[in-house]
Amino acid sequence: MNLLLSFNGRISRSLYWFGFAAVVAVFGLARYVLKYHLGYEGVGNREALPVTFVSTLAAIPLTALSVKRFNDRNRPSWIGYVVGFSIALFIAAPYFGYLVDLGQYSALEHAVFWPLCALSLFALIDNGLLPGTTGPNRFGPDPIARDSRN
Repeated sequence: MNLLLSFNGRISRSLYWFGFAAVVAVFGLARYVLKYHLGYEGVGNREALPVTFVSTLAAIPLTALSVKRFNDRNRPSWIGYVVGFSIALFIAAPYFGYLVDLGQYSALEHAVFWPLCALSLFALIDNGLLPGTTGPNRFGPDPIARDSRN
């Protein structure tokens, strides 16, 4: 639970991907059950409130993972919180009728959507593909060195 709910410290890329996959699997299964087995499909392009709520909760562990990876890369923690907010915005916006159909976005939706896509791509590359800082940094000891001692 520390991996998914704590915003302190550093984690390796492998732990990031493990946590990311676990969050996507658990919350994806929850969405599936809510939509197709409990009948919360929503109306038109809008998701039902329980589906939106449960899906938005996924932003908490995804933010924790992102903050810790940015910490491992010796970047400011606030970048991870901005990424987490953008994830929550992406998930919740369709419930309110925004960011639903890319072909019919308003100018405001385009002004929100494309920067959020760029931020998400940056975070995915920085968190998931690039190595962390070697040795200790201001956020704690190197998680790779700690893993190799055990």
